[in-house]
Amino acid sequence: MNSRCSAMGSFYSILIVSRRLNLDQSAPKCSFGLAKSLLRLGLKVHVLTSFAEPSLVDSLRVLGGIIHHVNPRLSSRMSAPILLSLYVKYIKRKYGIDVVIGNGYTICDDITWIHFPRYGWIEALMNLGESIPRSLRVEALAEKILFSTSRYLLAVSNLVKNILLKYYDIDEERIIENYNGVDTDYYYPLPSDVRDGLRRKMGYDGSILILYNGGISRRKGFDILLRELSEAKYKKEMKVIVAGLGLHNFEHAKSVIRKYGLEDVAILKGWLETQDLRMLYQISDFFTLPSIFDPFSLATLEAMACGSIPIVSRYAGTAEIVKNGVNGFVIDPLHEGEIASMLDGIASSLGRLSTIRERAIETAKEFSWDNVARDLIVKLRKKGLIS
Repeated sequence: MNSRCSAMGSFYSILIVSRRLNLDQSAPKCSFGLAKSLLRLGLKVHVLTSFAEPSLVDSLRVLGGIIHHVNPRLSSRMSAPILLSLYVKYIKRKYGIDVVIGNGYTICDDITWIHFPRYGWIEALMNLGESIPRSLRVEALAEKILFSTSRYLLAVSNLVKNILLKYYDIDEERIIENYNGVDTDYYYPLPSDVRDGLRRKMGYDGSILILYNGGISRRKGFDILLRELSEAKYKKEMKVIVAGLGLHNFEHAKSVIRKYGLEDVAILKGWLETQDLRMLYQISDFFTLPSIFDPFSLATLEAMACGSIPIVSRYAGTAEIVKNGVNGFVIDPLHEGEIASMLDGIASSLGRLSTIRERAIETAKEFSWDNVARDLIVKLRKKGLIS
């Protein structure tokens, strides 16, 4: 344990407000990962939640975490800005909390964690010449008002920071930039013989295996990926696993696959348990999300930690940690033909990929939740939230 942080833990406590704690959604997963690492570093951590997986609650309690369960009615989207905020204020006063980290539905937090700024998505849609749903405009305006009440905003990437500066009227001094993290104890590469054995057992031996885990979301680039794959000269040497599909999405996904003639290339998977998705990370050669807007993809970091080489969009926050041709590849999904060309280039030069894979693993280690938590502690000190 870091001695400096351990000493700090005797004096400082942090409350993380997260309506949910689970490993299936980005913000709840981040809240759990940060809470766990702050506890391991010696801080006192409280978590306020309405829906939590018992196993996650138990793992935090073992480390000394204090879990406060609140009635879901208080944490609904309509009531949270008032009722849940009042309860947060009560908890802060009762337990002498030093720093409150909210996730974007309570007001007057010390820090609001910004996972998905809606004005960024609006900008992406406008750049594509598409109409903006009225509901999205209303959500963005409400979000802007809520963010204005927070003392500081925690941006998960420089992409998010720039959006906050451009659309939310936020002074730069109020922004703390800190990337998301990955649990490197859980997400790790397999030994080569084990990995090769699994690939043979599953029928992927000899194929270039690409994993996509974004459902049929247009924002994540599902249609773009399949269109580009259909244009790749070496597509017959590739297999693309499409994971994260709900039952209602299968028919649409099948129709897109038929449209591009990829029935022998694309493999559809439903919603996967965490351990099953991890196994796909571990056996795949590449992980891709050709997103047209993505603040910072946890899945990309998880895949990198497992040894899957990332192919990321230049419109994603993860493009800030991936260097093209060094620890992964950066593409422009809106530039037609670029992904197909890149895939063909990879297929014709497989020999150099082992070095890129090792660099991807090392990059993910740099962003372990423990390292991310340490960086955040340093930044909290600089802002005067702790000393």
